[in-house]
Amino acid sequence: MRSYLMQLGGHLADALRDIRPIAVNIDASELYLPAEQAIPLGLIVNELVTNALKHAFPGDRAGTVEVVLTSHTHLVLLVRDDGIGCPLPKEGVGRRLVQLLAQQLAAKITWEQPAVGCQVRVEVARADTRPSGDRRWR
Repeated sequence: MRSYLMQLGGHLADALRDIRPIAVNIDASELYLPAEQAIPLGLIVNELVTNALKHAFPGDRAGTVEVVLTSHTHLVLLVRDDGIGCPLPKEGVGRRLVQLLAQQLAAKITWEQPAVGCQVRVEVARADTRPSGDRRWR
């Protein structure tokens, strides 16, 4: 997931930030997930990072978008920025897409408004369906 998210974040930053000084930082555990989890998580990251790059930093404002993926008893994905903040989420196409992807993962998703910026937390149960002896699935 680390390599996948780093490539995704780099491509999104290059495509959407123009010449504005906005960094996209990825802090992801080195873990392997089945496609049934990796693909929806990647699509959620794509939507949330794209939204932050388009809306969190108006004008020439600088900032940072951070993607954090950790794994313990469950996966926790955080996408946060230090932009202008997020008003109460509206029922738009992007939000609906993120909700449907979270539903597909049986994930809990929360939009949080910290003191600065916006943060979205996605919590997902780890897939326990790995084949015995297959070391690729951790």
